[in-house]
Amino acid sequence: MSDDSICPICKDYLVEPRIYECGHTICESCMIKSDKTVKENTLNTFQLPVYKCCLCRHETLKEWFRRPINHNLQCILIKNDEYKKATEIYKKNKDEEEPEYDTIPQGINLSRIVTRKRREKCNQIYKEILPSLVNAALEGKPYITITTNLKNIQCVADLLAKKLFEENKIYKLQSSSRECQIEFIPSNRSYQCEYINRRYALLSQNRHEDEDEDEDEDEDEDVPMDDNALDILATVTVNNVLNQLPQLTIPIARQQLND
Repeated sequence: MSDDSICPICKDYLVEPRIYECGHTICESCMIKSDKTVKENTLNTFQLPVYKCCLCRHETLKEWFRRPINHNLQCILIKNDEYKKATEIYKKNKDEEEPEYDTIPQGINLSRIVTRKRREKCNQIYKEILPSLVNAALEGKPYITITTNLKNIQCVADLLAKKLFEENKIYKLQSSSRECQIEFIPSNRSYQCEYINRRYALLSQNRHEDEDEDEDEDEDEDVPMDDNALDILATVTVNNVLNQLPQLTIPIARQQLND
């Protein structure tokens, strides 16, 4: 197996060799895998995938089946029996079929094509999701989230929303590259279902104030009194007792207390 017959990517035979615009050649299988990865990583629905040469990273908008086969190289390699056998096996087990496409006619009406295709796609998606929407409504769910087929939904989100508004009276439809949310009725909720007690802060503040008052009272009870303070307290107590006695008994009581 010579180097000219080896794919620089998979290191196998250059079966069905295709050429990038930059001139590099790799096998068709590696080219299909590379294009598939680019498509999967292109999240924006309305952004065209930008394909790159696996060797020099030259960019192109042409898909793998629009890049020509390197017939000159293939004619040389097909003389090898092992290469010929590998080519036959590849064609037999090939998953991706090359789409048939004709020459694009001049003056083609793109707006008419888009309008027709969008309407067809909208009707198809509507039929697919309607049973799930009905089941969700019967379960009392105020909204549902769709996480599949998002690129197609985003292409016709305006038509789909209008159809659901008119025929099923839903409240709102939101579509992005990550999810599509359909709300049947308005609902006061966050997407994380986070609910906050607005009175909690006030209740917590009142509780802390009560705790502070209790602590102040405890501190007043625990303060130790010295001897002078005890004498003053005793004198005040004696005077209070004397003031409550009848006037005639004051001298006797005062004498007895002094004794």
